[in-house]
Amino acid sequence: MALTNNVFKRFYEEPKVIEDDISWKSEGSGRFVIKDVNIVSNVLHNEDIRLYCTQNIFNNFAFIIVYYGEEKIVLVKYDKKIHPPDFIDKCSGNSITEPHKHYFKENCPGGIRKVIPSHEIDRNDVNRAFMQFLDECNIRLLGEYEKLSIIRQTSLMQFYSEELK
Repeated sequence: MALTNNVFKRFYEEPKVIEDDISWKSEGSGRFVIKDVNIVSNVLHNEDIRLYCTQNIFNNFAFIIVYYGEEKIVLVKYDKKIHPPDFIDKCSGNSITEPHKHYFKENCPGGIRKVIPSHEIDRNDVNRAFMQFLDECNIRLLGEYEKLSIIRQTSLMQFYSEELK
């Protein structure tokens, strides 16, 4: 199916499900990931849609929904890592110096970026932010979710902060 702005909007707004269990896996060097989780959609029925998530030692996280059609296309991405002050989103014309969302838009490589308001997605707790992301994207998790340890998130940031002093 050709991905258009209209198809994306219908996909984004429709109720979707994840039937699998989800857990964070270590990739070493303080990096954790959720990989290769299938998202079931009626709009993009029988299409390969996957969820990927990352979190690093600085508690930067990204939640990414990818569509594998004729080419790999990022549909939605929430990215806590910020761009430098001189970065301007080519599609929106906005400076993006805070955690932000990418939404698919035709003829916009990387999609259109919008700042995530701090009251909308928790910037400190990756588990809470992940659930907020699923909720906003209309994704219901039918499987179990194995949380990333809050102690791990906090202690790594404290350790790193102490090293900077």
